[in-house]
Amino acid sequence: MTSMSKDLQKILAEIADQSRYSYMEKHIRRPEIPVFFVRVLYWMLRSHALPGERIHRYCVTAALVKMGLDIHDQVSTKKESGRAGMRSRQLTVLAGDYFSSLFYRGLADTGEVDAIQWLSEGICDINKAKMDLYLMQQEGVPLSPSVGIQLIRRIHAGLVTALCRRLPGAEENSWERLAGHLVTLYYAQRGDHHRWLTVPEGWLQPLAMEAVQIAKQMRPLDECGEVNGLIMETAAGMDETLVREG
Repeated sequence: MTSMSKDLQKILAEIADQSRYSYMEKHIRRPEIPVFFVRVLYWMLRSHALPGERIHRYCVTAALVKMGLDIHDQVSTKKESGRAGMRSRQLTVLAGDYFSSLFYRGLADTGEVDAIQWLSEGICDINKAKMDLYLMQQEGVPLSPSVGIQLIRRIHAGLVTALCRRLPGAEENSWERLAGHLVTLYYAQRGDHHRWLTVPEGWLQPLAMEAVQIAKQMRPLDECGEVNGLIMETAAGMDETLVREG
């Protein structure tokens, strides 16, 4: 097992430990740990040569934020008349808030004030993108591929890009764009995209092809190999011939 694999296992183990809450799990489904998201974020942070403890901290806290946002997306919008339904809705809202508090505590306890601001800005932009998408759907505004994929990318990649663009050397680092593409491709194809929009495969092909182009420029080789593996995972549900054309 490589040192990177051990690092990732430790990160995922801490996320699992912090997200374990027996009372919550009695009433609502425990959120899935976003393993792919963590892997992309881990490699992006490594490319900035951050200390190992900061990489660990950012991966754990960003994953907890994502889990909180995912929980809030599960809140039912239908009218609840029964006590059980209302209780489930209330607990779902509180559970999402709970995960958000974990991210804040984890960064505040270690003096990472800037990172709190970065992730908070990412959360704000994600929620704004969701509201923009919701309003367009409600008003019957047709979505062009460029507008639709921009909104979906903001929703899925907002946390990753919020961190990446603030790190030293971000202007010369291709990971902000690559990480955003990978996370968007993976979760949109899984059906984890925003519940009001089905993403046509044709919208995703340009992202996949650009990700391949970026990966061709990656160095060092271990990073390049990991990126290629991530790309192939995102291409699993797509026409791989079109992806490889990139």
